[in-house]
Amino acid sequence: MREYVLHQFISSTIRTYFPDVTIVAALSCYRATDTYLNDKGIDLVITTFPGRFSAAPEFIVSSPFEASAFRKEIGEVFSRFKCNSKESFDAERTEKDTSIDMAISLLERFSLMTVPAAVPAASITGLIAARVAESENARERLKKDFALREARGPVVLEQSGIRMFHCRSKAMSEPVAGVVRVDATREAWVYLVVPDPASPDAISALSKISVALMEAQGFVHALVNSSEREIKRHLFGFLASIL
Repeated sequence: MREYVLHQFISSTIRTYFPDVTIVAALSCYRATDTYLNDKGIDLVITTFPGRFSAAPEFIVSSPFEASAFRKEIGEVFSRFKCNSKESFDAERTEKDTSIDMAISLLERFSLMTVPAAVPAASITGLIAARVAESENARERLKKDFALREARGPVVLEQSGIRMFHCRSKAMSEPVAGVVRVDATREAWVYLVVPDPASPDAISALSKISVALMEAQGFVHALVNSSEREIKRHLFGFLASIL
């Protein structure tokens, strides 16, 4: 799944920094062939998996994907094809790299938890804390931080009716996000947690998930009905379209 949607982040990085480069298509390794490459006049294949093509050279994307490292590596390759990068990489574009890296890291940790029957409202945050916190002390701290946020009123997304739990917490060292879903009723609760203090890129990544909950109908439908793989695919696609 990661390779299936990673091409969107790779394409976004190339379009941002290398406007002279034309992206002909984004294909799975099973669909790309030497005949296809010859027919389309492809000069370079950028791939996460070696295809061993003879019609065009390949650039293998390093794993784990980091936008800033990829930009520098692919820039050296493009220079051989006389493709120019933008004149300079200013602070705003460097922040874009960080946002992509954070989005990928966060979404790889995004998880679906299913429970067979309805859970009492008072037990939901405890269920989430048990899912994401690594120790009993951390779980208790996270539940308290959820309670402080919930004391200001519940967050229910008007368009979907999905309840969202979010907070900052010293119980967490990394941002986490996910969904808890009841098998019997398909009721879903989304949680978003950032460390306290939180980095700007972590807050930005979680805020974009909030936007997806309000604007991406396919993502919301997947939360209620689909597998974790499908949920991530929708969310990766949405974030790649706005980063």
